Amino acid sequence: MMEKPNNGWISVDDRLPPLETVVLVYQRPLRYVLTAEYLGDSWEFSELMPHDTRVTHWQPLPKPPKE
Repeated sequence: MMEKPNNGWISVDDRLPPLETVVLVYQRPLRYVLTAEYLGDSWEFSELMPHDTRVTHWQPLPKPPKE
């Protein structure tokens, strides 16, 4: 299996996810991973987050397991 650069994480400085798509995000300064939806000018998080955090990286959600 080929390893993805940066473990599949994409910098928000390089590219943003498609609008209204739920993705995994990495936040600073908390160093926290959670799901969020990109709304164009903001993010909607799956959990309440402090206002001083910012998304630095994202990646698509993995495919669900096969049953």
